[in-house]
Amino acid sequence: SRYKAEEQPKSALKPLYTLKLSEPERLFIEYLNKSNNVKWWYKNGELEVKYFGILREDNMAFYPDFIVQFKDGKIGIFETKGGATAKDAVERAEALHKYLKTDKMLRGGIAINVNGTWRYNDNKEYEYNPSDLSDWKILNF
Repeated sequence: SRYKAEEQPKSALKPLYTLKLSEPERLFIEYLNKSNNVKWWYKNGELEVKYFGILREDNMAFYPDFIVQFKDGKIGIFETKGGATAKDAVERAEALHKYLKTDKMLRGGIAINVNGTWRYNDNKEYEYNPSDLSDWKILNF
């Protein structure tokens, strides 16, 4: 009863049940639904073993926000952030980088929305400086 059913055209779950999405999550869903290269996406859950988790260096798991199936067969794993949450994402970003390197079919990273453009960071050493995003790639799919 706490969840709201939503019809999302490319969601792997039909309908998608959400509690309350953050603004970056909501904007990322809009972006995924508009992409011609996205086959489907999955909004991952949190804090339960039934959801997809990645082990951090401190042996705690984190649960990336989105898993994306691209039409070329690659899988994307993205953690959406904004503002201060992007600055505090070091452990998540570096664990995600390490995981993504295990398979050539994986891509992803920490994703942020900057003035309507999505950027992502998949670097081994993560840094977020809103004044200098030169190490962040433009997300274009």
